[in-house]
Amino acid sequence: MNGRGTFTHTLWNDYEVIAANLFDGESRSFDDRIMTYAVFVDPPFARVGMSEEEVRKDGRDALIATMPRCRA
Repeated sequence: MNGRGTFTHTLWNDYEVIAANLFDGESRSFDDRIMTYAVFVDPPFARVGMSEEEVRKDGRDALIATMPRCRA
């Protein structure tokens, strides 16, 4: 619809912008949106928050878990 990508989260935001303009009387635009992207890898990789090294350096109490590596 907007010619800037077809990621699910982008299309959902397209809906939010259009619905706000049609039904809520807002004046929203696609122009000020920061385009996001994703890279999918196998095995999945993600990080949220501090790394183990950052936690240890900061001296915080934390639960740290590890998983054995998968040998394919």
